[in-house]
Amino acid sequence: MVEFVTVASEYCSSIENVAKISAEANLQKMQKLIPLLYLKAAMLPKTEKLLDEELEKYISELDYNVLHQKWLQLLNEYDSFYEVFDPSIQFGQETVTASISENLLDIYQDLKNFLISYSIGNEEVMNDALVESIEHFEDFWGQQLVNVFRAIHMLVYSNVDFSKKNINEEVQPGKGNPKWLDSFWEPMKIQMMFKESITKEELTDLPLRWFDGEIVVVDNKEKLDQAVDILSKAQIIGFDTETKPAFKKGVFNKVALLQLSVKNQAFLFRINKIGLPVEICKILANPKIIKPGVAINDDIKALNKIKAFIPNGFVELQDHAKALGITDFSLKKLAAITCGFRISKGQQLSNWEAEVLTEAQQIYAATDAWVALEIFENFSKN
Repeated sequence: MVEFVTVASEYCSSIENVAKISAEANLQKMQKLIPLLYLKAAMLPKTEKLLDEELEKYISELDYNVLHQKWLQLLNEYDSFYEVFDPSIQFGQETVTASISENLLDIYQDLKNFLISYSIGNEEVMNDALVESIEHFEDFWGQQLVNVFRAIHMLVYSNVDFSKKNINEEVQPGKGNPKWLDSFWEPMKIQMMFKESITKEELTDLPLRWFDGEIVVVDNKEKLDQAVDILSKAQIIGFDTETKPAFKKGVFNKVALLQLSVKNQAFLFRINKIGLPVEICKILANPKIIKPGVAINDDIKALNKIKAFIPNGFVELQDHAKALGITDFSLKKLAAITCGFRISKGQQLSNWEAEVLTEAQQIYAATDAWVALEIFENFSKN
């Protein structure tokens, strides 16, 4: 009981002395007092009311409004926050904003009335003041403590500059859109769009997808011209390469296939047959054409060994995944996490220098480039 009175007294004193310290210091103080106050209130022993009459209220509307205005001026545009447990939003779509200053003052009003009654009353008044405070904690200000603590926590750790006041609008408690909270949550909203990782079981349960557009195997000048005409006009091109696997230690093969894909067409360049054409190097060096892929540095180095070019416009999807909190970086798992489907990797170790690529190889190769495009678009959308 003594501990609750002590903490309640410290809380009320802090509310009253708001003008003596900065906004940051006030919020940091509330950050420590609010959970302590909740804990001590929750531990109060329940008792029965002794008096029939209602206890006197000492905090007037004027007292409330004076302190409320001081807190409102201190917090300014950062006073509003999104309410979660307001009954009016439990079954609707509307968001409801609440006021930090109003919540703090509502709690203050109840606690101050309790403290005054407790300090000047007789044993019966002290008992009933405690009963009333416990009831109000359970039904009213206990929830307010929890709600306002969320907003205060966010403000303490969001590096808000309270010296910059919004002079263009009249600040009203709990009104309007709490823009500070929207901007603080935005990076976290993006991160929460995608799962951090995916298990083998979850991956197996996803539907199997593959590229179902037109696949063009480029192994002559006519097909090269067709591909260059389409790719040079594209804004985004999915990128990947394939190399014949070497099963002997110390043996390394050159890139055999370069895959570049737009939405409905995938072009498979037989590098082992036609080399790396200058026209394609120009596309790979064009900074205006975005080329997303996975583990692209090794692919670019390998292509440069065939013909030197300066790569531009490449986007490493693994870097974006890391920034969004994703920890599974393979193309297969990134596709599952961001696109909601799985792709087959069954042809990965096949012979990419074969005289004729099988249909399965073509679909596999086209899918790897196309899915890089899909992953990039899903990152961009979210």
